[in-house]
This record gives sequence, structure tokens and C-alpha cells, in this order.
Amino acid sequence: MPKFQVERSINIDAPKEKILKSLANYKEWKAWSPWLLMDENVQVTYTGEDGTVGSAYSWDGYYVGSGGMELRKIQENTLEMKLDFFKPFKSKADIFWELENKGSSTKVTWKMHSSLPFFLFFMVKQMKVWIGMDYERGLRMLKEYMETESVSSQVTVDGIQKKDAIQYIGIKRESGFEELGEIMKKDYESLFAFIREHNIEPKGVPFSIYNTFNMNKRTSEFVSCIPYEGNVTLPEGWVQDILPSCEVFQVTHEGAYAHVGNAWSTAITHTRTDKIKTKKKPMGYEFYLNDPHTTEKKDLLTEVCLALR
Repeated sequence: MPKFQVERSINIDAPKEKILKSLANYKEWKAWSPWLLMDENVQVTYTGEDGTVGSAYSWDGYYVGSGGMELRKIQENTLEMKLDFFKPFKSKADIFWELENKGSSTKVTWKMHSSLPFFLFFMVKQMKVWIGMDYERGLRMLKEYMETESVSSQVTVDGIQKKDAIQYIGIKRESGFEELGEIMKKDYESLFAFIREHNIEPKGVPFSIYNTFNMNKRTSEFVSCIPYEGNVTLPEGWVQDILPSCEVFQVTHEGAYAHVGNAWSTAITHTRTDKIKTKKKPMGYEFYLNDPHTTEKKDLLTEVCLALR
């Protein structure tokens, strides 16, 4: 059977003992799990004494499949767990958590050692990418949960929606995932400075067009946009165009933009499971419904839309 490993880490400003105790208690996982939030109807069952060897939880959902996890070993700096998937296909994995003191913070490393059924050998590379991104989302939420006792991320599935045509001015870029947020922030600062200077009134909320995502290279081609009806002379390299009317599959994310990947993952999972055909280019859009300068992170609203064929 084709084997693979996934490993991701994050630094959390919380004591090691607190994090270890929380990770050993499966009832706390629902607060930050990158999978459970994708299916509001998922059924979760807990067995055993919380936080002790032999305790376990299982899940069963239409969109997240079914499986179970059992706590196998607790040590001072590590946890070991056994993971079983039943749907959409059967597989097993060994899960390891390693915690290391880093001054006043704790480095948390999440590892998976697993394999796929032989007939899915061609998916090993893609599975490593998908699970790695899930782990990154989960670790960001775990960090917020450990540091603030809450996670500012909720998703609402709105389903298939119709978007009207939008004329816009924008800045087109290509960047790696790690730099994307900072580049987009600077581009919107430039766009808003431009419209203030030219007394331009936006004709709607800002949005982004994601033309491509390359998961293996972790890069994206995107356009940061402000709706504007009319003609204006733009700085070199900027674009003025029309986003045509289209149908989309929409998920609304409420909370910090750092967690908006939860909405993307939810939208992709739902369309794949329900066999809703989406475009490869443009892949989708984000619409920013309130102002991050005047809105608390927990109250930010972002519509994530996958373009439909």
C-alpha cells in the first residue's frame, strides 16, 4: 500500500501542559477541528474517560465521511493516537503530537503516518497537499483556541447563488500562499488611496478574483478589485474589466480572515460530494462585506464563491 507522511508545526503562546491536556480531550476538538466545521449535521460520539488512554471519538457525516480516533499513549511531551477512516474509503493512520517549550511559548507539531488503498496510489502526492493544508488550518485554530479560549471562524453554506455583472478596477498579481495576504492588503491600500484621490465612489464591496490555485507549488494568480462604473486612467499594470454575471456556489465565513480557508475547504468539499461542476479558471471569488478597519475580527464577513460551469 502506498505510504505517506504529513507534518506541520506552529508556536502557541500557552503552557505545554495546558495544550497537552486539551489535545488529549477529544470533546475540545470540535472547537478547532478543520473538518467538523464543514458539516453542520455531522454526528459525533465520545467513549471512555476524557483525556485518558483508551478514550475515543467517532464521527459520521454526509460531507466529512465517517471514522474514529483513539488515544493510545500519553507522555510528558507527546501524544499518540490511532485513526481509522471508514468512508469515503477505508484507511488507517498513526497520529503523533509533539510539544516543545520555546521560551514562553510552545512549539506544537502534528504528524500523520498513513497509507492509501493500492488502487489510489496516484493520489499520494495530492493527499499530502490536502491533509497538510487541513493541518495548517487546524493548527491556526488550535492556536487561537489555546490563547483566547475561542475560535473566530464560522461557516454558513448558502448554496448556489447568482452574481450580477460587476465592472471593476483592480491589481493583478501572482504570489505564494504565505505572501498572498500581505500583498493583497497593500494592493487594497493602493486601490482605496487611488479612489480617494480621484473622488471615485465604489459601486459595491471590494472583492478578489482567484484565477488559479496551484496547490503543489502553493501559488495563486489573483486580482484585488473595487467595483467602479465608468472610465478612469489607471496606473501602469492595473486593470479595468467586467466580472460577468455568473452562478456560484457560495459559503459565508464569519470571523478572522486568517481562517477564511475554512470556507474554501467547505465549498470545495460540498461541491465535490454533491457533484456540482466548478470551473478551473477562474476558480472563485471572495467578497468582503465589512471594513476590517472598523470591524472586530470575529465579526468580519467574507463570501467565498466557487465559479460554476
